[in-house]
Amino acid sequence: FLGVENEEEELRKVLENQWKILADRYFDNQGVNLFCGHFFFVKEGDEKFEEPEDEKPILHIGGAQAIFSKNIPRQVQYAALGHLHRRQTVSEEPCPILYSGSPISYSFSEAGQKNTLK
Repeated sequence: FLGVENEEEELRKVLENQWKILADRYFDNQGVNLFCGHFFFVKEGDEKFEEPEDEKPILHIGGAQAIFSKNIPRQVQYAALGHLHRRQTVSEEPCPILYSGSPISYSFSEAGQKNTLK
């Protein structure tokens, strides 16, 4: 299904295409166009986030690699992400793309982290 050459790039293309189809069909200027997802996003070319040792196993769940911020449809005005437990901004382009962080700490390394929405 994803091809043998570059499965990571094929996955990005499939997701980007499906998200574009949905955005073209449902997004408009009548409200806020929100993208919610539980993926591992990075900005292409940026270093991957350095996560605490106890969180590293979640970075490649199911063998899925990083999805790039550029794969989010242009109509999206805010991308609210889950997957990483620490609050962090992936990118401001094409829109604010943020992990809010886990609402509760799952390990001692997460104690004291401030997790909020921007």
